[in-house]
Order: sequence, then C-alpha cells, then structure tokens
Amino acid sequence: MIVLYNPLSCVEGRRRLPLPLLALGSQLADADYAIVDGNVLGADAAGRAVSHLRGDRRPVLAVTAMPGNQLRSAILDTRSIRACVPGLRVVWGGYFPTLHADVVLRSDLVDAVVRGQGEETFVEWLRAERSGAPPAAIPGLSWKDADGIHHNPDRPFARLDGFPAFPYHKLGDMEEYVIRTYLGERTLCHITSRGCPFPCNFCAITEVYRRRWLAEDPDRVGRVAERFVRDYAIDSIEFFDGNFMADESRALAIADGLRPLGLRWWCQARIDTMNRYSEETWRRLRASGLGMMFFGAESGSDWVLARMCKQLRTAEILECARRCRQHGIVPEFSFALGNPLDPERDVEETRQFLYRLKRVSPECEVLVFVYTPVPQPGALFEDATRAGFAFPSTLEEWAEPRWVRFMSMKDPQTPWLSKRLRRRIMDLELVVKSRFPTATDIRFTRPLRWLLQGLASWRWATGVLSHPHELAAVHRLVKLRSPELQGFDAPPARRHRPPRRPVAAAAASVEAARVEAAP
Repeated sequence: MIVLYNPLSCVEGRRRLPLPLLALGSQLADADYAIVDGNVLGADAAGRAVSHLRGDRRPVLAVTAMPGNQLRSAILDTRSIRACVPGLRVVWGGYFPTLHADVVLRSDLVDAVVRGQGEETFVEWLRAERSGAPPAAIPGLSWKDADGIHHNPDRPFARLDGFPAFPYHKLGDMEEYVIRTYLGERTLCHITSRGCPFPCNFCAITEVYRRRWLAEDPDRVGRVAERFVRDYAIDSIEFFDGNFMADESRALAIADGLRPLGLRWWCQARIDTMNRYSEETWRRLRASGLGMMFFGAESGSDWVLARMCKQLRTAEILECARRCRQHGIVPEFSFALGNPLDPERDVEETRQFLYRLKRVSPECEVLVFVYTPVPQPGALFEDATRAGFAFPSTLEEWAEPRWVRFMSMKDPQTPWLSKRLRRRIMDLELVVKSRFPTATDIRFTRPLRWLLQGLASWRWATGVLSHPHELAAVHRLVKLRSPELQGFDAPPARRHRPPRRPVAAAAASVEAARVEAAP
C-alpha cells in the first residue's frame, strides 16, 4: 500500500488541490494507493494514513513538504505514522527536501528524498524497493545506507505533456476544494507549467529547476479547464505556475481557449515579460477573463534588484502597473525587504517607491515580506552568510517556532535586521494594508474600509509609520485576512455552496464553447 501524504499547510478556508500528489498519482494507475490530505482531514490525517498502511506487507509513505507550516506538520506526522506502522518506508519530495536533502536524510524519519521533478524518480524508487534493486542507478534520488548519505546525479527534466492526466477521483469529494474567492463563487486551481528560465538568486524555483521552464500544451490546459467547468461547475480558476506568462504565444493560446468558458482567472507572471507583450495580447488576455496577476517586484531599489539577479528595474515595475490599470487587470506586487548588504537603505528606498507605485496604480495590491535566504549560490546568499546566517542542521530544529516564523517571511529574525528595523517593516506593512485595504477580502464592508482608510490616511500622507496601535487594534478586532498568507478566499463558513449553475448546464456550456471555437 502506498499513501501519498499532504501535511497540513493552510489556514482554515485556504484549501487547494494537492497538486504535487496528483502529479505522483498520475503515475500509479495500476498501484494500490491512496491520497491523504491533511488540509481536508486536519488532525485526523495521520490516523487515516495509519489505517491505510498498517498490516500491509510493504507499506510506503510519500510526503510532500514545502517550507513553513507544512514542514512542521510533515515532521510531526511522519514521526507519528512511522511509530505506528512497522516496516514503513518513507520518501519525501518537494521544495524543502530538494534544497535540504542532507538535513532530511540525517533524520531517522526519512529513508529517501526525491529531488526536483519527481514523477519518474518516485516510480523508479518504488520498483527498486519492490525488487530489492540498488537505488544508486536512479537519477534524482538521494538515499542512505550504512555507508552514509548518497546523492545520485540529477534527473533530466521530462515534458509535462508526456504524463497522464491528474486522478482527481482519488480525492473523493471535490467539493472540498471548490471555494469562494475574489475571482468567483466556485474556484479551483491548476498548474500548467513548472520552473522558470530566469536567474533570480533568491528564488527556490531557480535552484530546483535549474532555469528550465516546462510547460503543458495549450490544448491540454483547455481540456482541464473544460473538465472543471463540466464536472464541477466552476466559474473561476487560479493557475499556480511560477511563471505562467513566460511564452506570449502560449499564454495567448490558453487565453483564447478559456474565453468561451466564461471563467475569471488569476496567474503569476514576470514584470518585464508582461511589458514586452503587445497591446493586442493584453486586450485578449483581459477579454478571456484574466482579472488579477501576481508579480514579484521584490524591491524599490535598483541596486537591490541587480544584486538579486532580477534583471529588472524599478521603472519597469511602474510601467507594468500602468499597463495593468489601462487594461483593467489588478496587479499584486510582492516586496521582500531587508537586503543583508544594506537593509536600512533597502527598506527606506522601497518605502519611498511605494508612494510612486500607488500614484500610478492606486488599486494595485502590495504584499510586504521580509527577505529570507535560499541555499542558492549568488551575491545575496553570500551576503547573508557573511552576516552570520546559517540554516538549521536538523529537522527537529526546523520544526521550532522560530524557524516556522522564518519560513513565513514575516518575522525571520535574520542577524542583519535589528529589532527596530523589523518593527519598522511590520509598521510599514500595517499602514499600507490599512490605507489601501485589499480588494481580495470579500468580507470587507464599505464602512470598515472607510474606517481603516481614515485611520491610516494621515500616517501615509506624513510618513509617520511607527507605533500604529490604532490600526493593529482594528485588525485584531475584525481578524482581517492577509492575502500574502491566506489567499483571497471567502470566510470558511461560506465555503460550501451549491453550484451557481447545475453541472448539466455547465456541461452544455462546454459543448457550446467547443462549437464557438470550431473553425
């Protein structure tokens, strides 16, 4: 028996399809396996996994692990499951194990790590486990034996179109994943590409995918969207690609395929890429239902962007904001403040830049994070190391509250940030999200929006950011959502709704879309 395990990672109401496990499951059509999703089962997830595995002659637990809350859940749940299942073999995959394979394998919890793109590596590891073949010949695998830890050569990347479709039926009730968001009443997510071709030296995607970008064919993407509309009556979709818009012709083909379905959609993109898109492409993207795009702006300082190898200048951020406003698309710009070389200057220059950005695009969303290092060669990580930064050396240390906060990019307590500067970043974030309340929190009433804007206006106008106790009190009182951590969902109590249109009607609309798109 094989259990594909998704540890709890999201806050309540932020549930998303476990895409990594669906990718693995697509390779296991003839195998006896189950998907156990901690985001659905919560505290019962580990027990459910044990019930599947206990008594099996060759039990296997495959765990996906992202940095942050999910990593802590992965550590605790793996320990709990392993203690209850004799003979259990455990393999981890995902961003964290790929970047920190030695730390994972030094633990007695994990037997092997699948690095990077995992579908083929995982299947080959399973075969070796069943046959008793040595794992040394499996590309992309890290493993251990009595002689120590071994890292096999990287696996060449495989085309996504060569993999089977995701086995959504293995998830049980798909209504658990259909949620109400800023985009629509019934939103699902999908991923159409992996990796990114750009050299940013602060981003885990660059290190894991070695600047490769692997993309599905637009027709395949269209078939998934049609299935979502036909089978689950969705009206909106989020594309969780790291760089959805990397290729203009592909993005345009996908958009043209989505337009007859009447969906609203969201994706992530690069600023300079979108600035190169033609006006015709922008118009067709908007006409297809594109309502919001997420951009990594990272800093309001050109020298910091250069040190990040971002291949971007602040003037291009402003131009992208202008074009988004021109075409009625809401941009989300994230900033990672606190560059280790000169954090004071970085924070102040970015603060000043936010005023320019908001003048160009008052409706843009601004998400403020604190820079946290990634184990990737480059100037930023070298600066961080020289400043005294070091990652934990054990999984147990990674599970400590301090490192969970570090991975949230909110209060990482890095050695180059003084307590005063950390406080200043937090105050800046609070003033910005109060003066410009997010449009993505669909619980926001107009009076509440006016209250926050009124309280924060004088601070924004005068630049007096310190000690915004009145704003903190309002946020605590009404428990407003933070889209950078929680997404743009509705409150959990309103998540389950009947389809706005029956599934049969949705299927008819798909067929009508096919007719409309036919030559």
